[in-house]
Amino acid sequence: MDKFLGNPAPPMAKYEWSNLAQESFTDQFPYSQQQAELQDFSHWLVELLSSDLFKIRKDRYIAIQQRLATEDDQETRRYLLKEAHQLEERF
Repeated sequence: MDKFLGNPAPPMAKYEWSNLAQESFTDQFPYSQQQAELQDFSHWLVELLSSDLFKIRKDRYIAIQQRLATEDDQETRRYLLKEAHQLEERF
């Protein structure tokens, strides 16, 4: 998204599930918010990403994923995975 919006990509912590989130995977991404045919989408995306609801859910999702990286208790992992799945379905 950062490349699409013309923003520098922030450093990302490396997680097992984040291989495709590496900056090098966006090198060939041909789309930009500057393209006329994507202006409506770009406006919608900027509005979504700046909304308080999105920020809260994004921060919670990231916190869940970070905790899952070190959590050994199976019951706690099930709860966290369920919560993460619910957050994914809302968007």
